[in-house]
This record gives sequence, structure tokens and C-alpha cells, in this order.
Amino acid sequence: MKTLYLTLKRYCILILNIAVLKYLFPAPKILTVEESILRITENKKSVSRFGDGELWCLLGGGIRYQNSDPLLANRLKEILLSREKEIEVCLPDVFSTNRLSLRTAENQYFWKNHIVDHRMDWYRAINWKRTYLNTAISRFYIPFMDKKQSKKQLSS
Repeated sequence: MKTLYLTLKRYCILILNIAVLKYLFPAPKILTVEESILRITENKKSVSRFGDGELWCLLGGGIRYQNSDPLLANRLKEILLSREKEIEVCLPDVFSTNRLSLRTAENQYFWKNHIVDHRMDWYRAINWKRTYLNTAISRFYIPFMDKKQSKKQLSS
């Protein structure tokens, strides 16, 4: 009975994500990998990269190489909500179907499942007035189907 309940709950969350949240809330403003690299190099910026592990830490959890830490969780929240121009923050560009479709099937599968569970966690954590850089600046060849783009990005 508990398994049925959890399955139904998961499907309700999935429907809510697909049918409601995706259309009510636009994707956060996240630059492409190319635009992100250009902004970093032109402005000599340092970046903070937030992926699924950082979100988990922000929510109070621990990950393989980082124990749960309330001070870290609070600092991560401060950075994500920051309005300081000197701080560039990278987010995964997985909130829009168009951008997600550029990724490998395996990567899409991971992020689609992650977003079903954590879309609202991301949306509550970010500063909606901010434009974010793309986390794929550090993994620009791994998640994407078109590996030719990585050659261009390396030569930039």
C-alpha cells in the first residue's frame, strides 16, 4: 500500500511539474556556455558553480564529499540570492525543454528526474532578477550531444 501511495505521489508531482509549474514559471535566465565563457573572460570574473550537489547542501543535506552543515547551507543561500555584480553564479541550464534537449539522453534523464523533485527548491533559492551563467562551463563536452561545440569553446 505504501508503495502505491509513493508511486501516486510521484506521478502527481510529475504532472504538477509538467502541466503547471513549467508553464506558470518561466525558466531562470541562464546564459549559454559560450555567453558565460565570454562574460568571464571579458570581465575577468570568478564564479560560483551551483549544481545538484550544491542544491542538496543548500537544502541541509550532505553529499559524498561534504557533510551537512547549516553554516554552509546559509552561505549558499546568500550567494544564490546575492545582487552583487562582482559575484557571478552558474546554474544548470536544464529548466527549459529547448535547452535540455541539447543534452545526451542519459543527462536528460538525470535532470528531468531531478527537476521533477526539485524545481520548486531551485525556484525558491534563486534571485529571479539575476542572469546566471551556465554550469556547463566546467563540463562543456560531457552533457551535450554535439561534441563539436567543445572544440570551439576550447579554442576561444
